[in-house]
Amino acid sequence: MYGGYSMGPSITPGVKILIIINVVVFLLQFFFQITMRMDPITAIFALRPLYVLEYGWVWQIFTYQFLHGGFFHILFNMFALWMFGSELELYWGKKNFIKYYLISGTGAGFFIFLLPVLTSQTNSVTLGASGAVFGVLLAYAIYWPDRSVLVFGIFPLKIKYLVLIIGLVSLLGTLQMDQGAGISHIGHLGGLIAGYLYLIYKIKKNDHYRTPSPGWNLWKRWKMYQQRKRWHKSQKTVMNEMYTEEKVDYLLDKINQYGMNSLSKEEKTFLKNASHKMGDNDRNLH
Repeated sequence: MYGGYSMGPSITPGVKILIIINVVVFLLQFFFQITMRMDPITAIFALRPLYVLEYGWVWQIFTYQFLHGGFFHILFNMFALWMFGSELELYWGKKNFIKYYLISGTGAGFFIFLLPVLTSQTNSVTLGASGAVFGVLLAYAIYWPDRSVLVFGIFPLKIKYLVLIIGLVSLLGTLQMDQGAGISHIGHLGGLIAGYLYLIYKIKKNDHYRTPSPGWNLWKRWKMYQQRKRWHKSQKTVMNEMYTEEKVDYLLDKINQYGMNSLSKEEKTFLKNASHKMGDNDRNLH
């Protein structure tokens, strides 16, 4: 804390462990690149769907998330992990946070593997913690949706809108098969989806995850929407029945005072239809 402003959350044990692992692996990558002019770590542990299919290197779906392609790549991911992950860990506990992080990253890895297989582009290589970090961003937005972050260090934006924007960008990038600037849009989208599904599942079980605002539970929101829709429909039915009964009474009074011929053609038709609807077969309208 300096001058009344927080310089960021205190780093928590689980976040520290994850950052250390990522940094150590990155230094090993750098060491091999400098000394051997090749990187066996990336070759073996980065996610290449072709190797998973042909050689059975399924571990790559998990291990790719601990490798990075450059200094700014790891810097951004670890910074985001520290900024958003530390508070989640305080809220959930070390074990639950690390489990969520790894499931988000591994779920993203599954999507990264699956899409190239479906599109016959299995020779692509993906590495980085972005899928897991995007899962952390999503969880943070679910629990504290109205907190603001500075986009590019300038523009304040609520975290829920930031996550919606990056989710939309990731979806559009995935649909367009756009991997420009080395960005794995399917990895980002996969991390969001995997994190969301796991978190909703754990919250439903009430298994050590505190319940956030129900607004992010899309299934619950859909059920509430259906309930509201049924309620409005029932209210509309009640109102229509009340209107029908009142108009029938009015028309019957009119007949009693002025006779059947006083009704217009439209009124006679309405009365006949209302009689059928109300099940009143005793009234002789002719």
